[in-house]
Amino acid sequence: MKHTLLSAFIFILLTGCQHQSVEDVIEAGHSSSMEVTEVVDVTDFGDAKMVLYLTDQEGVNIKVSALVKKWHGWDLRSSTGFSASENELYARHSRWRVLPEEDPFNVLYGMVNRREIDSVEVETDDGYTQIPLHDTGMGRIFYAPNTAPPVRALDQEGHVLYEEDLSG
Repeated sequence: MKHTLLSAFIFILLTGCQHQSVEDVIEAGHSSSMEVTEVVDVTDFGDAKMVLYLTDQEGVNIKVSALVKKWHGWDLRSSTGFSASENELYARHSRWRVLPEEDPFNVLYGMVNRREIDSVEVETDDGYTQIPLHDTGMGRIFYAPNTAPPVRALDQEGHVLYEEDLSG
């Protein structure tokens, strides 16, 4: 009897502790029915993950979310998004507090729509730092945790084509 109960308990633990995919965690965390159509990028960020992804949700189909590690797996903590834009440089930022005991941090995100734009940079304490651009079916999109405006788009020679401050 003891062995049967122990075996049943271990079986429940093993089958109940399967790892959820990033898509499953995000879809379960949203109140509306939304499907993640493509995970563009995942960045480990301390005890969290920042995820850039595309959805089938009309009006807000490019999203950034923060997932936090919990004892039972990952939990969707914060999320923001935008629709594809036709602006040459479209940049936005949000301020999130992922864990109650931690300070809030900025998340910068957006897209570029001009072929001449070769890179995107954000100002930091040490000068400007390049943010990776990700090619998708909706255009080239970017995101960066712990960054804040201004953001600027540069051509291949490093000339600034567009700049957005967003602090106002």
